[in-house]
Amino acid sequence: MNQNKKIFIITGTISSGKSTFSNILRQKGFKVIDADKIVHELYDEDSMKKQLTLNFGNTILVDGNINRKILGNIVFNNEEKKQLLETIVHPRVLDRIIEYISNSNDNIFIEIPLYYKVEKELIKKINNYKLILITIEKEIQIERLIKRNNITRKEAMVLIDNIEDTSKFSKKVDYTIENNGNLEDFKLKIEKFLIAERLDESNKENI
Repeated sequence: MNQNKKIFIITGTISSGKSTFSNILRQKGFKVIDADKIVHELYDEDSMKKQLTLNFGNTILVDGNINRKILGNIVFNNEEKKQLLETIVHPRVLDRIIEYISNSNDNIFIEIPLYYKVEKELIKKINNYKLILITIEKEIQIERLIKRNNITRKEAMVLIDNIEDTSKFSKKVDYTIENNGNLEDFKLKIEKFLIAERLDESNKENI
């Protein structure tokens, strides 16, 4: 394993531009690990299906697969069940991320929407990463969420209000990148970040 490789974690609130940031990095050839994709993969595993149905019932299964929408509705306004789900899923996601990092010699970016939920464990397991926070003004966030999810303003507000403050971290944020403008403006900010970190574009593998 390359001890000089750099590890970056990308986070931010809903509809802030995390995935856009990650996709731009992928287009440039960087390796990006998507924590949400790992969750999808875990939900396909029989051991996870068994554990989740034991705790949340068989109604979460549709055609033998975990239905994330049904599961999400169960935990959305139930803090106890939400914490139970996180207790089951988060440790496995972290283990998979650590496995990817250990098996790679390249610089790695990791997109973790709920970073604040797993920060303590991450700091224990990866103590040399840099944290990138994508920020957005609330009104722009609402407009983008309405367009992206094809929902009403009221529904967008409920989604936003249900998310905890993602900016209160124990670890210092190394880079704060605002995403209030257009795509070209966002790309320029990403270029400045890459230059600041002196990152080349030699990594061609994505996860």
